[in-house]
Amino acid sequence: MGQLPVLSRPQLPDSALLQKMGLRQRWATVVPVDGTRDRVDYAQVFGTQVLIQNTSGLVTALDGETGKRQWTITLGQPYRSQHLPAAGNKHTFCILSGLTVYGVDRQTGLVAWSMRSPGVPSAPIGMDESRFYLATTDGEVYAYVLPLSARAFAEQFGGQEKGTGDYQSIDPVTNPTSIRTPLKLWDFQTNYQVVQAPVPLSTHVVFANRAGVLYSFQRDVNQLADRFYSRAAITAPISHVGDDIYVASQDYTVYNFEVVGGQLSERWETTIHSRILEKPIVIGPEVYVVGLDQGMFCLDRGDGSIRWRQNEAAQFLAASKRLVFAADRYGNTLCLDRVKGRVLDSWNSRGWGHRVVNEDTDRLYLVNHDGLVICLHDLDREYAQPYFHNARPAPQGKPAKQGDRAGADDTKPGDQ
Repeated sequence: MGQLPVLSRPQLPDSALLQKMGLRQRWATVVPVDGTRDRVDYAQVFGTQVLIQNTSGLVTALDGETGKRQWTITLGQPYRSQHLPAAGNKHTFCILSGLTVYGVDRQTGLVAWSMRSPGVPSAPIGMDESRFYLATTDGEVYAYVLPLSARAFAEQFGGQEKGTGDYQSIDPVTNPTSIRTPLKLWDFQTNYQVVQAPVPLSTHVVFANRAGVLYSFQRDVNQLADRFYSRAAITAPISHVGDDIYVASQDYTVYNFEVVGGQLSERWETTIHSRILEKPIVIGPEVYVVGLDQGMFCLDRGDGSIRWRQNEAAQFLAASKRLVFAADRYGNTLCLDRVKGRVLDSWNSRGWGHRVVNEDTDRLYLVNHDGLVICLHDLDREYAQPYFHNARPAPQGKPAKQGDRAGADDTKPGDQ
């Protein structure tokens, strides 16, 4: 989420302090900022790529392993367009700037397409490899087919790449066709706004309105498969791994559903006696949930039982095999034992404007409003290469690819 600017010039931590935390600095860099008027609004992790959006409309992509700037572009009207967190699949970022959705090539930073939003967006975009979903303030939810670049088309459907400017789609709904802008599949009117990003699954998409109704829709047609009425508003983003979803409600409860044929099959629910505003984070066999003024809870992903609770932690940041990194309510970074949740050490990182949540890898990223970015990770030699969580099991006969999220256990796949 966007944060208010902080008038600070944080210093890079020294190696002795980091060593006490069980950390080492991998790199530090500065991303472009348009003078003192500009600031970093959002910083997000997508596998081994870090995406940073500024108030001025500057968007910068960094290599998450080296800190090297991959590209910088400007979207929308500087200082006049409202921004929301971006969505991404393997090849494309969908970035909202004002009332325009931009499709940006992740590799090159080129704007492949743009489209006018059908209304004022009320939530970040939800996205998979071939669809994206957009919610607007009038309670409408829209589903679109994504144009595929030549590279994405060749990888997804086989065959040879065509010219780099070619966009096409082989789609079970639209039939073989060439599309250069997103093609609307369907729209659905809810009674209340959808304020969290829709979550695409293998065959369905799920989303919740602010009245606490969770919907499961078919991806390809406007057909409701199932719905669930929680006892209070759903205020936190929905998390998922594969077709398992994790939903937090203002009734102080975390729900785990397995979506089978569109049906919301409840597996467990756990009450933590505190409001939950942050997204539940799934890391291998654990789910990390933060309760307002109640600290961070580590839940067993299998049955929802509470493994431990750490009162000082107010935000999950990242995790390695042995450590969990969190922030307390004052902005300090905490190093926790992953098995028992006890605080091993802490670091005064209050001067940093953004402590970035990373549910993909073990890397810990801090970003300041003036553009300073630092990457830290577990000092154990094992983590010289990024450690990916929730890796999808490889298809038979094919190697696993890093960054794929679906499996239940922590694994360490090969390079992406």
